[in-house]
Amino acid sequence: MRWIMLLLAVAGFVLAFTTKSPALLGFGLLVGLVCTLGFCLALAAARISANAQPESMLIVDPEVSSLRARTQKLKQIQSDVRTTARSAANATNDERPSSAS
Repeated sequence: MRWIMLLLAVAGFVLAFTTKSPALLGFGLLVGLVCTLGFCLALAAARISANAQPESMLIVDPEVSSLRARTQKLKQIQSDVRTTARSAANATNDERPSSAS
């Protein structure tokens, strides 16, 4: 479709430059400009759609909330493990007799 727009734009400009009628000149310029704009927009749309992520790959709200909940659980588990490790380290330090010189 974009190549058809380009061909129509070229045809419009050729008509505008070869005619002797002011009406055909205006019509040719109008067709050329509108088709050139359509061609540029079609190129941009093709470029965007080529780089776009498919909608099936997008993360939806339930998935985001489950990921957040899982991350919070992991952080809580990690902090519990650190607290337990510190408590165990402090308990072993308290049980060791201090050597008096």
